[in-house]
Amino acid sequence: MKSKLIVFLSIVLFSCTGNLEGNKSNNNENLVEKRILQYIDTQAMGMLDMKKMKIEKITKQDDTTYIAIRIFNNPVVDSELRITARYIIPVTLDSVKYSEDIKVEQKSEGEWVDMGF
Repeated sequence: MKSKLIVFLSIVLFSCTGNLEGNKSNNNENLVEKRILQYIDTQAMGMLDMKKMKIEKITKQDDTTYIAIRIFNNPVVDSELRITARYIIPVTLDSVKYSEDIKVEQKSEGEWVDMGF
């Protein structure tokens, strides 16, 4: 009876710990997305409508490097843009330290067209 109780408690503890790790991972992903959006907003000096900014995908490359694809409407040219960028965010996830655009695309006649920069 005692061994069954120990096994049961071990399973319950293991299940709870696994769930906490999943929540931590989701929280980190949400924080990374938040930091990227904050960085974009400050770099654009508030000129972009951040409510319409959409991050399509974030891929973690290593502990500090993330690739994100964002879509937004550029008010200057009144066109939808999709930008793939690399972001360097320290493991503390406190801010974006560096970013570099990898690919810039413009939507033209329903298709994404590489703008060449």
